[in-house]
Amino acid sequence: MDKDSLTGPALRRLRDLSGVIVGRICDEVPALRALPDDILQLEIRSVVERSLRLVLGAMGSGAQLRDEELIAPLRQLMLRVRDRPSLPDVVASYLVAARVTWAMLLRVTPPQRRPELLALVEPATRHLQRMLVGVSRAYLDDQQLAQSEVGELRRELAAALLAGEPVGGLPGRAGIAHPAAYLVLAWDAAAPQTTTTAPTRRWRIRAALDGCCDGIVLTMVQERAGTALMPVADGTGEALRAPLRSFVEELATLLGTPARAATALAPDGAAVPAAAAEAREVLDVARRLARPAGLYELDDLLLEVQLSRPSPAADRLAARVQPLLRRTDLLLTVRTFIAAGQSRRHAARLLHVHPNTLDYRLRRVAVLTAMDPVDPDGIRLLSAALTVADLRAAT
Repeated sequence: MDKDSLTGPALRRLRDLSGVIVGRICDEVPALRALPDDILQLEIRSVVERSLRLVLGAMGSGAQLRDEELIAPLRQLMLRVRDRPSLPDVVASYLVAARVTWAMLLRVTPPQRRPELLALVEPATRHLQRMLVGVSRAYLDDQQLAQSEVGELRRELAAALLAGEPVGGLPGRAGIAHPAAYLVLAWDAAAPQTTTTAPTRRWRIRAALDGCCDGIVLTMVQERAGTALMPVADGTGEALRAPLRSFVEELATLLGTPARAATALAPDGAAVPAAAAEAREVLDVARRLARPAGLYELDDLLLEVQLSRPSPAADRLAARVQPLLRRTDLLLTVRTFIAAGQSRRHAARLLHVHPNTLDYRLRRVAVLTAMDPVDPDGIRLLSAALTVADLRAAT
C-alpha cells in the first residue's frame, strides 16, 4: 500500500469529513458556534474542504505546497465574512480539524499499515506548522491593515475638524460617535539635551492620551508636538484636567525633556478651529515666557496672552522699557523687586545690596521709563511692559 492509499479514503469522503469537522469546531469553539448557519455551512465548510484537499493531497503525493496555497482558503474567508473570528478561535479551529482528520485516518488504516501512517506524522506536522504560521501572519496583516485604515480615517476626521471643514460621514466610517463637545489639547516639548535620546514612538503618545478618557481621542501627533481632540461628556471638560496633567508628566518621560500643554473647550464641532487656535496661542505664550512645564489654559495667562497680540498699546509699553534692556543691573533689580512682591527689604536681600542702593536703582528705573516701581500704577505698567518685551524677544 503506497502513501496515496492512506489518504485516499479521507479524500473520497471529503464532504462527510468536512461536515464532521465543522460540527466538532462548533462543539469546541463557542464563538464559531454562534455564527449563522449559512456562514458555517457555506463559508467555513468551504475553507475546511479546500484545506483538507490541499494537505491530504500533498501528504499522499509527497508534494511541497507553497505558503500562499496553504493560507489561500483563509484569505478567501476574510474577504467574504465581515464579522471575522478571533485569531485564537481560528488557530483552535485548525487544530480541531487536524485532530479529527488524523483520527479518521487512523480509523480507516489497517493495523498492518500503521507504520506507513506513522511515517506521515512528520510531513503532516510540518504542513500544520506552516499553515498555522501563515494563517497567523495573514490574519495579523489583515488586522493591521484594517487598523491602519481606521487610523487614517480618524486622522482625516481630526484634520477636517481642525480646519473647520464638513465631516460628512467620516465619524461613522472611522467607527466613532461624533460627540457634542471636544476639549482641544495642544502640546510641545523642546529637543532633548543629548542626541543619544531614542525617538519616541507616536503610538506610545496616543496610548497615553487614550488612557485619559473613555471615548476615542482624535490625534495629530508629530515627533515633539501635537494636537488632540478629546470627547467631552459633561460639557466642561473639567473631568479631564487631572488625567491631562498626568499625561503631560508622562509625556515628559516619553520625550526625555519637560513638556508644556494647553487646553481650550470647543462646545461643538464647528468651534474646534477657534478652540485649537486658543490652545496653541496659550501654549506659545507659555513657551515664549519660559513658564514651567505643565498644563495651561487661557485663564492661567489672560494678561500675558492679551499682551502678546499686536496693538499700539503693546508697542508703546515695549518702547518704555527699551532703556532698561541696555542696563542689566537695573533690569535685574526691577525683576527681583517684582518677584519679591514689591518688598524693598526682601528684594535687597535677594540682590545682596543695601536697601539704599535698591532705592537708588528704583529711582533710576522711574526716570528712564517714566514708570515708578514704587507706585502701584507704575509697577503694574512696568510689569506689563517687561512681559511684552520678553514675548517679543522670544518671537
